[in-house]
Amino acid sequence: KSSFFANLEQQSEQEILDAIIDALIYYQKERERLRNDPLVRLLISNKPGNYNFTVVTAMGVITEGKKGMELQSALERLENERGVKTVRADTGTARSYEFNASKIEEAIESAVLLEKPFGLL
Repeated sequence: KSSFFANLEQQSEQEILDAIIDALIYYQKERERLRNDPLVRLLISNKPGNYNFTVVTAMGVITEGKKGMELQSALERLENERGVKTVRADTGTARSYEFNASKIEEAIESAVLLEKPFGLL
């Protein structure tokens, strides 16, 4: 297997995931648990292209709301490379559940106006 990682272009994405699990995880039981986790199978990046999708984030509950910088470079890269838009909810630290929920609803309403499918992060 020493040449496996030297020739990744010849391997399937799922074979690469299995090899990474084998290389990083010592206990066989843990390896199997990871292999059987459907989310692990989604770790390979999407194919290049322009995706018709919007991400709504609500991470400002613990940071700066709409002005927050968390994941900024990743979200910018996602837009530049994949065309995926981001709408940040203007949530606030130490604000009530009702306040933050209303800000998330506003962000979702903004995403709906873009007329694209969206997901929450």
